[in-house]
Amino acid sequence: MTVPARDAVRHYQQRLVQAKGAIREYEELQVRCEAAGRRCEQQLAAVSLELARAYLPELVPEALSRVERLTGFLGFKRRDPLRALTHQRQVLEKTRQRITADERYRDREQLAGPHGTLTTKVVEANEMVVPFRTECARFEDQLMFMELLEVGYDTPAFSEDWWQGSYWKHWAAGDAICKELGMDDFGDDVLPAYELAAKRRDFWEEEIRSLSSQIDAIHELCKQHDQTVAKLPELPQIVLGQSQQMLASHLLEADVQLLDEWLNKEGMEDRGVSMALRKLAGLRAKRSFLADLHDHAVEATLEELRSRQNKYARKSQKFARSKYVGRQIGEGELDWKFDEKVRKLADQQRKLTMLVDRLDEYDDYDRFGVDNDPSLWWYEFTRKQPPRQLKRLRSYYDQHPDARPQYDGTSEAIAEAVAEAAVASRDDDVGYIS
Repeated sequence: MTVPARDAVRHYQQRLVQAKGAIREYEELQVRCEAAGRRCEQQLAAVSLELARAYLPELVPEALSRVERLTGFLGFKRRDPLRALTHQRQVLEKTRQRITADERYRDREQLAGPHGTLTTKVVEANEMVVPFRTECARFEDQLMFMELLEVGYDTPAFSEDWWQGSYWKHWAAGDAICKELGMDDFGDDVLPAYELAAKRRDFWEEEIRSLSSQIDAIHELCKQHDQTVAKLPELPQIVLGQSQQMLASHLLEADVQLLDEWLNKEGMEDRGVSMALRKLAGLRAKRSFLADLHDHAVEATLEELRSRQNKYARKSQKFARSKYVGRQIGEGELDWKFDEKVRKLADQQRKLTMLVDRLDEYDDYDRFGVDNDPSLWWYEFTRKQPPRQLKRLRSYYDQHPDARPQYDGTSEAIAEAVAEAAVASRDDDVGYIS
């Protein structure tokens, strides 16, 4: 069976529209997935710091030893925060002593206060400079005056030749300025008068700059002193916070199950650490699942759709060429299966969107023990089997169809019922994405 070439063009134009629509839907899903991934990364950074604070609540030798035993982190041996704290305290104390011994700081009020000697001198200098600024402005405001200064008009430095237009332009400007100022000659009268006023103005302006610089230096000393004094009592908390950040970077990718084993071997109950470990494990699983969905389900589908889009555009252009006018195109050249493909893609996109949202919204990490297989987090998050695009995860569930998480503090049946009820309360039947 064949169709006219014009029908083949319409066929592929329709396919092109369908492909573009599917691409838009998957691009929206891609944005959604990436946003969820960013939120997960932010939550991971926060919980790793929360865990670090639970491991290291204070900066004392016993706490540092406990961190080493429970986390295997050796960074505090190489970079001892207690030694750093002592050194930084000494630096701050020396800085404070140096500033308080400085005569400028000791006499700060007499020098730079509202009625200090330097402040008073600045006021006087600002008053002295006013008439000279005014006198200079009388010359500088004249048309082309500054240009005449720059070229050295009416001085031995003036190098223009009489046959140049600029020579006559500058001569005319000089005569006009003399007339405006009531002076006879630019070189003999105007320049000397201006240079005398400018010299006095520049002297006082330099005096103002020098005095202001001295005042600024005193203000800076006061600022350093106040900051140093304020930081000294806060220093232990500052170094503790920095230490916790160091530890958090280590914990972010540490083996959570091993950390849990070490905590149990310690023979002590630390709910803060235990709950943070579970949250860390859950968020890391969530990050991994979101990345897999993005790369293997969403991005891979987008690549396929964009390839189809390009193919349909080429086919449409091909059969629109003049050489195909009036010709019949075999059905084998057309893509009749894409209608069904588009419907399946739309259904898959809807289900993937719901999965991404479930992963993103999940926030009940406390009941999932870290001794569970990490793959079981998927079931915990979604109560569904993973889609076929997540091959490694799907393989695990195919091999362990009855695997379910074990929960603390309640029976598995009760925990399952609670979770199933929570999922059932949503109008978002994800189903099994095949």
